[in-house]
Order: sequence, then structure tokens, then C-alpha cells
Amino acid sequence: MNDPLVRKTISPFLLVSTVFFLINYFVYFSGALENFSMDNWYWNYVFLVPVSALGMAYIAKRYSKSKKITSIGKNYILYTVVKMILSILFLLPWLLNKDESSKPMVIQFFIIFFPFLLVETILLVRLLNTPLDEKMKNEENQS
Repeated sequence: MNDPLVRKTISPFLLVSTVFFLINYFVYFSGALENFSMDNWYWNYVFLVPVSALGMAYIAKRYSKSKKITSIGKNYILYTVVKMILSILFLLPWLLNKDESSKPMVIQFFIIFFPFLLVETILLVRLLNTPLDEKMKNEENQS
């Protein structure tokens, strides 16, 4: 993670995911959702945060190596397909085992999944809008 472009892409995501986790934690433990009882609610974060952070790091790293703007789009499509497959595999136990915790777990997963997807998209569009040479010069000036 020595690459400044990777750090600049990952840091905002980790900040947003931490804030989102804390909000979810306080809502869950404040008793605001009395009908919502789920012991393993944090597993969604344990899965989604590393997968998303590693995917964005991969995209930023490949972009800084290839210096081609099209590499972001191609790598994002690859990352999205891999993330979808991993998400289905992650949710498979709750989708197959239909007990009282299955539906809340799947709902909670998508409540987290879509905001993370939005943040990823915003960060990657921001990466697309700034030319690579300008990014490298800005990082060198800050060092």
C-alpha cells in the first residue's frame, strides 16, 4: 500500500465504511429496531469491507501501472463480477437455511451492499476524472 494512488482511493472508503458501521452499531444496540434480532449482524461488514477495499486497491494499482483510463472500466467489471459471485457464496447459507435469522441477514447485507457500491462508484469516477499525471504530480508535491 505504498502507492499514493491506492491510499488515496482506499482511505475515503475505509472512513465511510467505519462511519456506516458505527451508525449501524448504535442503531442496532439502541433498541430502535425491536423486531430486528440478529446475533451475527457484523459478518456482513467482515465480508464486504475487505472485499471492497481489496477490489478498489486492485483497480487503482492496475490503473497506476497501465496508465490507461480504459483499465479502470475493464478492471471494475471484472471486480464486480467476482464480488457478485463471492456475495452469492457468502449469502448461500442464509438463502438455503430459511429460519427466522435468514431474512434479516439478507436484508442487512443489501442495506450495507448498496451504499458501499455507491461509495465505490463515486471514488472510481473521481479517479477517472483526474488525469494520472496530475495525480502523480500532486502526490509528489505533498510528499
